Amino acid sequence: MKSGLVIGLILLPFTVSAKPGVAEAFWKLSRPEKGWVLAHPFKAKRAFHVTQQVRHTTDSLYRLQLPDTFRHGGRIDAFRHSYWMAMLTQRIGERPSRKLGRCHERGNRIKYRKGKTEDGYIQDATACEMDLHNNEQGIRLALEHPNEGRDGMARECLKAIRSGKMKILFINADGAYCDCDGKPVNMVRKGMDKWKLPICLLSSEWPQPVSRKTHVSQPAKQ
Repeated sequence: MKSGLVIGLILLPFTVSAKPGVAEAFWKLSRPEKGWVLAHPFKAKRAFHVTQQVRHTTDSLYRLQLPDTFRHGGRIDAFRHSYWMAMLTQRIGERPSRKLGRCHERGNRIKYRKGKTEDGYIQDATACEMDLHNNEQGIRLALEHPNEGRDGMARECLKAIRSGKMKILFINADGAYCDCDGKPVNMVRKGMDKWKLPICLLSSEWPQPVSRKTHVSQPAKQ
């Protein structure tokens, strides 16, 4: 029974966008993510279903260009993380949800050092800081609204984004990541030693002068 639950939950992280074979998906997880799955077999099934539902809701908003179309670093990214954590907190509790989010970010750092990307995007220290902040906002919303349904919680997350409680990356009108002076950041790295790129973190207050174009990813140099 335990092994069945473990196998059923291997698609949890955002790193898996499609539905490959179960075994194949498990081996694509980072070491910290695998550890979380193995340590929480009885919460696995619920968390898996929550993750699938969050992905569906996020994709629906993306198609509507709400709150924007930047899958990495934009408000739709902030929504994805906060809503994911909010719904997980309601279903499996605060501590395991927070731990899963942190395991995911530790996995991203491992990928960064290996020159790998998350869904085609570089996930550096600034992006992880953004994600962890938005994760905490999602947990906070769940604790403040423990009986809120899925649609209501989605509205709460969007409201928090609109009021500036979330964090996003500085993306200019051309879709380039920028430092706090508005200068585009070179996303193609020559070395693997710089974990933190000089990308500026902004308040998610909405509206804000960032492009609504579909962003083109800038993968790390392999």
